[in-house]
Amino acid sequence: IPKEQWIRVPNTHEAIVSQDEFDKVQLTVKHSRNCGRRNDLEFVLKRKIKCGCCGRAMDINERKDGWVIRCTYASQRYTTECYPVFSSLSPIAEMVLKLVKWQALLADEAMRHIKEFNKTLDIPKLKRQLNAYTIKIEKANYKKMADYERHIEGDISKEEFVAMKAQCDEQVKIYKASVLSLQKEIEEKEQIKERKNSLALKIFRRYSDINELTPAIVEELIKVIYFHDPEHIEVIWNYADDYLQEIARNN
Repeated sequence: IPKEQWIRVPNTHEAIVSQDEFDKVQLTVKHSRNCGRRNDLEFVLKRKIKCGCCGRAMDINERKDGWVIRCTYASQRYTTECYPVFSSLSPIAEMVLKLVKWQALLADEAMRHIKEFNKTLDIPKLKRQLNAYTIKIEKANYKKMADYERHIEGDISKEEFVAMKAQCDEQVKIYKASVLSLQKEIEEKEQIKERKNSLALKIFRRYSDINELTPAIVEELIKVIYFHDPEHIEVIWNYADDYLQEIARNN
């Protein structure tokens, strides 16, 4: 009979404990159960794992030999591409642990490459070149103004001034093109240099030496786990880094 249909007659016999004490104990038990369940690895994984075929949540059940999962859609349909049978959760957790450690290894490798490459950037040299071209532009503009004054004072003819001005304008045009090119190169290299401050790299590198998957690790690193079958899962991480993804593709 469902609990809602129970018939209760209160105070038919003397209570062993007072109602107030009973209520306090029930609240404590309920709180303990809820807190423990929220912190269980199985409970955390249940919220993260989705069917890799239909994207629906997974059924999770506890059996004598451990926890098992199955797509909720597959459990209701006879014809579906979703993996149809219950699968043990333990091997999935082991695969997730290996993927976390692999990401940490890739993050270490990415950071090593970044540090080595940063040594070749020589951004200060590019900035010195940029400053030199800026000075050349200022000098060319100053010369153009000086030539104009000489023309006004009658020291040079109009034709001479026009020719000299055209020459200065052409030089300024070339210098400005070099300035834009250098600014773009410096900006790109500054962005490359900043890769060492990537939040994703820093976080993944923390877990290079872990030997156990914990609820805290799953919560911090993983957005969703797509289960395709017992041999194939796909992990979507909470943190993304373009260079880390490039390293992963090359490995």
